[in-house]
Amino acid sequence: MKTVIFDMDGTLLDSSSAIEISVNNTRRELYGLAPLQKNFIVHTINDPSKNAFLEFYGKTEASAEELAFFEKEFVSNYRDFAVLYEGIEDLLHSCKKAGFFLAVASNAPSYTLSAILEKTGVRRLFDLVVGADEQMPSKPNPAMLLHVISRSPHKNAIFLGDSKKDELAALRGAEFLQNLEFQGGNDGESLNASRDTSRKNFSASSGSLSSCSKNLNADEKFRSNDSDAGGAATLSFKGARISAKAEATEDAQAAAARCFQANLADLKGAKLEYLQVCWGFGEPSELSRNALSIAQAREIIGGI
Repeated sequence: MKTVIFDMDGTLLDSSSAIEISVNNTRRELYGLAPLQKNFIVHTINDPSKNAFLEFYGKTEASAEELAFFEKEFVSNYRDFAVLYEGIEDLLHSCKKAGFFLAVASNAPSYTLSAILEKTGVRRLFDLVVGADEQMPSKPNPAMLLHVISRSPHKNAIFLGDSKKDELAALRGAEFLQNLEFQGGNDGESLNASRDTSRKNFSASSGSLSSCSKNLNADEKFRSNDSDAGGAATLSFKGARISAKAEATEDAQAAAARCFQANLADLKGAKLEYLQVCWGFGEPSELSRNALSIAQAREIIGGI
């Protein structure tokens, strides 16, 4: 049995039109700005080095009123314009029939996720839905992936995503799990005793691909990690094994604090595999050119 985790935008749903309309309506109504092209909006959202709010609205952060306006637009336009990709519902039913634990891990606000999935008719198929909020950092932080795995009875996990943020979150999560294998013994008591050591070494498991070694935010800096705990980690990716040197970010400890709310024993022995998919969301890129089709994803997931 497996745990299968799906990103939402660009993986489950073609929400590009909904996002484009939401961003441009907000630009027009609140700031009097001209509309942006859809490809630019999608590319910016998926780029972990970009501050999307700054790119779209010329501000580093939003007021409560501005956020409320955008969220209203977001929910309304998702309801009207977001649609499931062809073949996704059948894939979900096949996974469910096979007895897999199904989850969504999305950067969309947690309180909107269930409503969006209900609208498309697939919410009932998921055992767990996790979105970003004050308690759960967004991808490329791996916290939500690790949270899903800790809640699932099946510790062999596959994550399907379409963006660089998804890829980076999966790599960080895989490295975290790899490092965990070297922390403490096999029992929960030993694992919990290694909690402090794991926190210190979490940064070594927050790896990034060399092509993603950029700022996650404008003021966030990367530093190289020379510890043995980091080393070179591997992640199953498009049926191949790739190697990436671990790097650390300044937010690593914050992510660790979220991850360690669960008993470490819940993650012992877990494995994480990443499948890069791109079924029509956004502009062509290095990722999308090498992405898997739904049929290929089904074959790799197996048992369905």
